[in-house]
Amino acid sequence: MSGSATDGILPDEISYTEAGRLARHGDSQIRSSLAGRPDIPEEVLYFLAEDEASDVRREVAQNDRAPRHADLLLASDSDPSVRTDLATKLCRLVPGLDPETQEKLYQLTEQSLLILAWDQLLRVREILSEALCSVASAPQTVIECLARDATLSVAAPVLRSSPLLNDDLLLEIINSGPIRGALGAIADRDGLKAPLADAIFSAGDTAATARLLANPSAQIREETLDMIVAAAPPIPDWHDPLVRRPRLSGRVVRHIAGFVAANLLESLQRRTDLDQETLDEIAEIVEQRLDEPAPERTVDAPVDGDPDWADRDPVSRRRAPVDPDWADEDAVQETAADRAQAMLKAGTLDESALADALAEGDRAFAIAAFAVKVELPESVLSRTIAMRNGKGIVALSWKAGFSMRFAVRAQIQLAGIAPDETVRPTDSGEYPMDRQELLWQLGFISGEGN
Repeated sequence: MSGSATDGILPDEISYTEAGRLARHGDSQIRSSLAGRPDIPEEVLYFLAEDEASDVRREVAQNDRAPRHADLLLASDSDPSVRTDLATKLCRLVPGLDPETQEKLYQLTEQSLLILAWDQLLRVREILSEALCSVASAPQTVIECLARDATLSVAAPVLRSSPLLNDDLLLEIINSGPIRGALGAIADRDGLKAPLADAIFSAGDTAATARLLANPSAQIREETLDMIVAAAPPIPDWHDPLVRRPRLSGRVVRHIAGFVAANLLESLQRRTDLDQETLDEIAEIVEQRLDEPAPERTVDAPVDGDPDWADRDPVSRRRAPVDPDWADEDAVQETAADRAQAMLKAGTLDESALADALAEGDRAFAIAAFAVKVELPESVLSRTIAMRNGKGIVALSWKAGFSMRFAVRAQIQLAGIAPDETVRPTDSGEYPMDRQELLWQLGFISGEGN
């Protein structure tokens, strides 16, 4: 509390009657000094909470002894400095409140904080977020309000750290199309669970995915990591966190070694958690890439209108997800088709088989198996992939009886569609297109093959 030069004219002890008299004193400095004292009756402080002088109201706002009804009154005060002081005080007091043994006091405090959480002054909301983001006893309603704030400086601390935001609520926020940067704050959470990691990547926010990869405690499913790696070549911001990601399998490391820059290849080789066989394979990849000549041709067409396509390094472009050469490898395709037919007869050609093929980078089999599953020529499927027809791939996945999750994976890993350009599932993870639209897409695709 600020105190004042008039403190000396007030006695050390003030009776209830004297406090009431001084509360009506004509000198605002005396009233301000009175409002800042810790021994003033609550009724007097409540009276002073409506004082015409903002300095007096500020002293009440800072006074721990002020009754919560006074705080509730001050939460809507016209002076921003009063509300700022009140926010600071209440945040200091919340950790010491027990919602069970001090239920009424806690409820009144919650009401004041909730009003402040909607305050038009950004600094007031920032004070609440910064102070309450790690407090387990903070009011749930206040934390949820701050988490959904339209300004990142308010929402981010809570989204990143609050223990009161459970996974269901965080998934709801992710799927609601939150403000720019919110997904990145969630991606930073300690011990982030796999479903949240899936949702962040599925949202198509490349910056948030980079932070997800950089969070060593985040749990990322192997198949989600496979999709990230498949989409990573043209996204340099993902390369360094991928290389430094803990507990990578040898298969994923070999895939990453195929497209990252030379300095990151050195970082891969310095990892201490890889077996000798994987290290030897990385060394071979390094040697091959050093020896390979400049490519005679690259994919000239931009990916989904990406203006930066021409600026990508030749290795990234040459290793783009859609390789125009794969369709000409007749011998490989024929072998893959035979294998797919054999698995279909054996009843083992399911979604997991195709997912495994995508994870292993076996495009030839994945395409052949997909074609067998949907009973269409490979040429029809290959044209759909080459056109990067996301809706068409979704329709084919539906016809095959696969999940919408696989449909997203196929768009990224087969067609090279950027994560933020894919056809997304509904909030419940289902197909976003109705049966009529799916059938129309299948008719369109089949017509192309005639």
